[in-house]
Amino acid sequence: MINSNVKGFGLAEQIITLAVLAVLTAIAIPAFHRMMMGHELRAAQTDYIAALQHARNLAVNEQVRITFFAQAAMAYIAVVMIRGAKVG
Repeated sequence: MINSNVKGFGLAEQIITLAVLAVLTAIAIPAFHRMMMGHELRAAQTDYIAALQHARNLAVNEQVRITFFAQAAMAYIAVVMIRGAKVG
């Protein structure tokens, strides 16, 4: 006696589902990579602006001339501030 009320997915349905999932993943990976690169660029821009504002505030508060150097090294910005002579 064979039970004809068996529920579940056959091998063909599983293979088709995996193929569709693989195609969608192949399409999504480059878009995700571009999104991450844009996020890293915005984060670096925010860090750079914050460092410039910090250097300006330091110069104004201490009444000294500050030279601002920014060096892009890998994925971060290194900021070096050299204090100069008193202004005024």
